[in-house]
Amino acid sequence: MTQPFYKDDLTKIHKDNFKLIALFFSLAMMYNFTNVEPVNPIDLSFWLDDQIKLVPWTVLIYHSWYPTLYLIMYFLKDDKYDREYIMALFIVKYLCILTFILLPSVVSIREEIVPKTFYEKLIMLTYKMDNPYNGFPSSHVACATVAYHYTNNKGFVGKFFQVQMVLVILATMTTKQHIVADCIGGILYAYVVLNFIIPKLREYDLTLFDPTI
Repeated sequence: MTQPFYKDDLTKIHKDNFKLIALFFSLAMMYNFTNVEPVNPIDLSFWLDDQIKLVPWTVLIYHSWYPTLYLIMYFLKDDKYDREYIMALFIVKYLCILTFILLPSVVSIREEIVPKTFYEKLIMLTYKMDNPYNGFPSSHVACATVAYHYTNNKGFVGKFFQVQMVLVILATMTTKQHIVADCIGGILYAYVVLNFIIPKLREYDLTLFDPTI
């Protein structure tokens, strides 16, 4: 028989996890306020972007990003490891939004298509809801890279999530939502967070992060 849930059952770590998730979600909402036409946005596209073809059905993979990030939060289970994952997502998302404000960019490779199939209609709906700004770095790619890192050595399910994150990264380009430079930028931002910022947080707050991770 399932045990009843009591509010007092939540540990401080669980409560802080919920706070971090709420902060991450608030950053996602802030994205909409920064995704407006800026003055003199930079265009980082180059010849390789023209070689990548639009593959409409990959829009489903592109939109699987958010649900998968939250599924991974549940999958990790271990309180401290899970909290570090959420913290890394929050930091990298924050750095991306800060860059959108200070160094606005434009995604100039979107294709004009006459939507006929379900996937094409979903692509056009995505374009309508998401303006072609906030390109560099790709927050999709940055967060996917973080998720890839934290699901490493986590068995079959972890491998499944890693494959999913690689597909998400590719889908950002095959949906023409991002260019190659955006994806490289997202990976680099995640690398900095995972290899420099998170280790420092571990070093100065060992009661929060497990130093053996």
